Amino acid sequence: MKFSPWPTIVAIGILSLTSAITTSDSAKCAFYCFTFPQQNQTLSSLNKTLAAVPSLGCTHLVYGYAFTDENGRVKNPTENDIVLDSYYGNYKNLRGLKQGKNKVKTLLAVREAPGTNFIDQSYVQDLAITNMINLAKENSFDGIFLDLIQPTLSSFHFTRFLSELKQHISKDFILTLSVDASAVIRSADQLKKLEDSVSNFYIKADNVVGASSDAETLLLTPIETGGVIQEEVTLDYVADRLDAVLLERNKIVMGLSSWGRGYTMEEPQKAGVLVDTASFAKKGNSTSSDGRFAYQDMCHLFKKENYRYEQTMGAVWFVGNNANWYSLLPPKHKVVDQVLTWISNRHYSGVGIVQLEADDPENECKDNSYPLHRYINHKFQCAPREEVRGNTSPCNRFCTFRSYLKDVTVEFEKFQPEWCSYYIISTVDFGITGTIKQDDNFDAVFKQFNEWSAKVKPNLLVSIGDTVDSKTWKFVMRSDVARRDLLRNIQQLYDHRNIDGIVLSWTQGSMGGKGKPDSVAFHKFVKELKETLPKAIIIVTGTMEGTMSKDYDIPLLNRTVDYMLIEMFRFHDSSDTVTGHPSPLLSNSELLNDSEKTVEGLANEWVSLGLPRSKIVPQFTAQVMYQGLANEIDWRTDRIIGQSSNPAKVVKHRSREIMSQTELCQILSSNDTHSEFLPELAVPTAVKGNEFYAYDDIRSMKVKSIWSSLNQFGGIALSGLEMDNIQGQCPAGRAYPILRTIVDSQTCDMCLKEREPETFKKPECVGVPFRVVCSYRLPDANDVKSPLAPEDIPFKDCSEVVVEEIQLNSQGSLSFRDSTTEEKMNVLKSLDRMGKKLIGAIRCNMSSDEFAKLLTNLELIEDNIEKYLDTYGLDGIELRCDDMLTTDTQKKFSNLLRSLVNNSHSKKNRTKRQCPWTTSIRIPVWQTDLGTFYDVPTLKHLHHVALEPFQVENNKTQLISPLFSTESKSFTENSIDNTLKAWIKSGVPKSKILLHIPAYGIKQKMSKPAAADQELGAQVQGQVRVLTQAEVCKTIATPGVQNHMMFDMVATFSTTPALEFVTYETQQTIHYKIKYAVREQLAGVGLLTINEDDHGDICRRGKFPLLKEVHAAVC
Repeated sequence: MKFSPWPTIVAIGILSLTSAITTSDSAKCAFYCFTFPQQNQTLSSLNKTLAAVPSLGCTHLVYGYAFTDENGRVKNPTENDIVLDSYYGNYKNLRGLKQGKNKVKTLLAVREAPGTNFIDQSYVQDLAITNMINLAKENSFDGIFLDLIQPTLSSFHFTRFLSELKQHISKDFILTLSVDASAVIRSADQLKKLEDSVSNFYIKADNVVGASSDAETLLLTPIETGGVIQEEVTLDYVADRLDAVLLERNKIVMGLSSWGRGYTMEEPQKAGVLVDTASFAKKGNSTSSDGRFAYQDMCHLFKKENYRYEQTMGAVWFVGNNANWYSLLPPKHKVVDQVLTWISNRHYSGVGIVQLEADDPENECKDNSYPLHRYINHKFQCAPREEVRGNTSPCNRFCTFRSYLKDVTVEFEKFQPEWCSYYIISTVDFGITGTIKQDDNFDAVFKQFNEWSAKVKPNLLVSIGDTVDSKTWKFVMRSDVARRDLLRNIQQLYDHRNIDGIVLSWTQGSMGGKGKPDSVAFHKFVKELKETLPKAIIIVTGTMEGTMSKDYDIPLLNRTVDYMLIEMFRFHDSSDTVTGHPSPLLSNSELLNDSEKTVEGLANEWVSLGLPRSKIVPQFTAQVMYQGLANEIDWRTDRIIGQSSNPAKVVKHRSREIMSQTELCQILSSNDTHSEFLPELAVPTAVKGNEFYAYDDIRSMKVKSIWSSLNQFGGIALSGLEMDNIQGQCPAGRAYPILRTIVDSQTCDMCLKEREPETFKKPECVGVPFRVVCSYRLPDANDVKSPLAPEDIPFKDCSEVVVEEIQLNSQGSLSFRDSTTEEKMNVLKSLDRMGKKLIGAIRCNMSSDEFAKLLTNLELIEDNIEKYLDTYGLDGIELRCDDMLTTDTQKKFSNLLRSLVNNSHSKKNRTKRQCPWTTSIRIPVWQTDLGTFYDVPTLKHLHHVALEPFQVENNKTQLISPLFSTESKSFTENSIDNTLKAWIKSGVPKSKILLHIPAYGIKQKMSKPAAADQELGAQVQGQVRVLTQAEVCKTIATPGVQNHMMFDMVATFSTTPALEFVTYETQQTIHYKIKYAVREQLAGVGLLTINEDDHGDICRRGKFPLLKEVHAAVC
C-alpha cells in the first residue's frame, strides 16, 4: 500500500523539553502524531494504526487531509470517514482515542484543494471558515491543523482569514498553523503579527529553500552548518529567525519526520554532503513521490555501521547498496538524541513526527513497529521550569556577563553552575520609543547558555539599560506611551527568552532626587513591571550617584523588588585627575578624601536608608582600571594614591580604560611592575612605568566576600564576569579566579542538607544533624574567678555537654583533677540534663613512652573507661592524646579506638544502655598530616573528630583561631580552613568533623611598640594569659585601645596603650564560622569552653552571648 507523502518536515525531538511558562507542576508537552490514510483505505487498516497511537505517547493526532475547494466547501479526507447506514466510520473510531487513560486530542488537517484559492475572496473565505468549524465540531475534533500549500502569510486576506477563524472558535478549540521553514526565513515578522490568532505554530523546518531541488544532496534536519552547508537549511538558522521576532516559544511546535531523502548520484564514489546529483532516487513502495522514502523502504538498503554521522552538523547519511544517497533520522541513533537536546535547550512547547505510515508500522525492519515514535516517546519528557533552572548555589551570587563588549567570549563548559545562583546577561538597551535592542553578541551568549549541558543551571536574568544614557531614561520614563511600549517589549522578552527575571540598570546620571519627576516616573515603572511580571525576579541596580542624590524610593523598592544590586566599583574613574581606587573597602583611611566613596560607606548609607540587609547586594567587578601617571613616582617613598594622572600617557594601543584579569596577570609577571596591597583600604594597586593599576585580586575579593558575609547582606554580585580570566590563560589553568574566591569565601543563611541516616543506629540514638557541643570545665579548688556551677549549664542550648576533664595516667587509672571537680561531677550527673548527652573528656597525662607501654594493655583501659562511664552517668568519651602519639603507637592507638567502638555495641552494653556510648577524639589544628599518627579509616567510625584551633605557642603575637591563612602572614599557616581541607583530603568524612570555637581570649605582652601594620607577628615577652569574655570586654573598653578586624582571616585582635595584644572571638566572627561549618556540612561546632562565655552577663549582652550567637547562626 502507498501512502500520501507530506512535504518534508523537520525532525526535532525532546529529551527534557521545558515549558516556557513557569509552573510548579509537571506539564506534558505536546507530541503531535500524524496519519494520512488513502481514500480507499479500509476501516480495519486505519483502526490498526489508531490502536497503536495511545501506546506511542501522542498527545495530539492530526488526521487529514480535508480539502477546501474554491467555493468554500470542505471534503472529508476519505470515503470511509462517515459510512452511511453504518454505525462505524473513521470519525467514530477517532473519537475512541479520547477514552481510556491516555486521552489523545484529535485535530482535523485542512488544506486547499489542488489548484484552488479560497483565501482571497471574503465571501468564500467566510463559507470555508463555517464549513471547517462545523466539520470539526460535528465529528468531535478538538481543533484544526491548518496546512495550506502556499499561504501568503503577509497578505491582508490571509491575516483576515485567521482573525475571523479565531473569532468563530471557543477558547479551548485548538488552531494550529503549519509553516514551512522557508516561509519562516522570508516572513518571520508576519508570524509575530499572527501570534494572537493561533494556538500554535507547527514549524516544518525541513521544508527549507532548496528542498524541492534534486541538484545536490541535502541533509535531513541538520542543526548547524559545520562549516560545510549553508545556514539557511539548518535548524539553528530557522530558530534564530523565530527568536529575532520574539515569537513566543510556548506557541512553537517543531516537527520531526519519519520520511528520509534519497538521490541518485552522478558519481557514487564521491558521495558526501552537497554533492552533485543526477536526480531524486526513484520512489519506494510507500509513496508515489520520488526522493521521499519511508523508514521501511530504506532499512534494507544499509547496514547500521555504514551510517555517516556528521556530528558537527547533527545529521546522518548513507550510501545504499543500490548506490543511491540517503539522509534520515534513524531510530535509536545518537543523532536523534543530539536533535532532542537541541530542542530541549530551545524550550519549545512540543514536537511532531510525520507520519505514522512512514515509521515501519508492520515491523518490516525487525526493530519494532513505529520505532522512531517509540524512541521519541521514551525520551520525551516535559519538566517544570524549576527542574531546569534554579538557585544552584546555597548563597546568593549574582554574576553579570556584559555581552556588549564586542571582543569577549564565554565558554560555559569551564563554568560550574553552583558558582552563581543568578546569571545576568547585560545588556538589552532601548531607544526613546521604548523599542528594545539586542545585538548579535547578546544572542550568541544567550544561545551558549541555552546549549550549556549543565543538568541544573542558575536562574537567568537580563539587564535592561546598562548603557542607556540618562537623557533617554528620563524621556522614556516620563512618556506614558514610550514607557508602556517599553514595558510591553520587556514582557515579550521575558516570555520569549524564557528568562527568570529582569534587572533595571539606570547607571548613568541622577534622577534628580526622590520626589522629583524623573524619580517618580522610574519608580512608577518599577511598580508597573512587578505588576506585569508578578512571578519574575525583579532587581534594580543602585549607583553611588543615585544614592548621594537621594534618588531612590526605599519603601516602594522594598515592596516591589527582590534585591538591590549596589554598584561598589565606581568610586574612582580613569578620567579623574589623580590616582585612586574604584572599589576601596574600608572608610577609615587618610588616603581618602571622602569616606562615603567606599564600599563600607555606601553600604552603611543603604542600611541607614531603611532597606533590609537581606535585599542589599554589594556588586563588585573583575575588571581592572588603569590611569596614566603625570610624573614618575618612587613607590618606596611616594604615596601611590592621590598622584597626578594624565590620560594621554596611557599606553596608546589599549582600546579602553579597563582591562581583564588575564591582561593584569601578564603585566604583574613583569619585573618592571610593582604591586602593593593597601591594608587601610583592603585593596591592591600596581605601577608599571607611567601606568597605574587599581583592581581587586584574590586577597581583596576574599576580604570583601567575608566582609559582606559578616554584614549578613542578601548576597554578593560580580559584574564584568567576562574579565575574570575566563579562558584560564593567566594564571594558567585558573579560570574565573575572582568569582571562585567569592564562592570559597562567602557564607550565608543556609540550612544543613539532609544527611543519610546511619542505619545501624536506633532512631532515638541518631541525634541532631548539626551538633552544638558545649565544653564545660569542672571547677576545681583554684577556680575562683566566677566559676560556672553545674546547675547553671544551659542544657537547652547544647546538643551535648563535654565535661573537662578526666585524666588517664600511666597505670591506666582515671581520676579528676581534685576532690572539688569530682564533687561537681557528682552534682552534674544528678541534674536533669533535658535528655542531652554527657561526654567525658579524657586527657592522656603521661609521657609518650609510658603511653606506648599502656597501649599494650587495652583491656585495662577499656574496663576503667567503662567503669567511669557507669559511675558518673556518662554517655561517651572524647580522647585527647595527640601529644602522646608517635609513628610507633599509631597502630596500637587505632586498635584502642576500634575496640572502644566495638565494645560500646556489645551485647552486654546493649542490654545495659538504651544507646551505645560514643567514642570521639580531639586533634589540634597544627596536626595536618593525620596519616602519620592516626589510622584514618578508623576515624570514620568515631562519633566525631574535634578540631581544636588553638595555635602553637611561640614568641610572636598570634591570632587565637584564624579561619583562613594569608600569604602575607606566614605564621597563620595553621588555619582552620587549611587543616580542614587536609583532613578531608586524607579521607575523614566532613560529617565526622566537629569544629571547636574558643570562647576565651588570649593576651600577650609585646616587647616593644610596633607599627599599626606590624602588631600582628610582633615579638612578645612573658606567658600567654587566657581571658574570659568578661575580661575581654573590659579590656577592649579601656581608653586608647585599638580594635582590628582581620577580614581575610576572620579573626579579631586589639592592642592597648600598655603594649598588650589581645585576640578573641566576637559575635560577628562566630556567626561567620558557624555559617562556614554549615556550608561545609560538618558534624557541628563546639564552644570551648562555656565557662569563659560571660555567664554572669558582665558585658551586658545577656548570659552566654557567644553560645546564643552560635544558635542564632545555626539554621
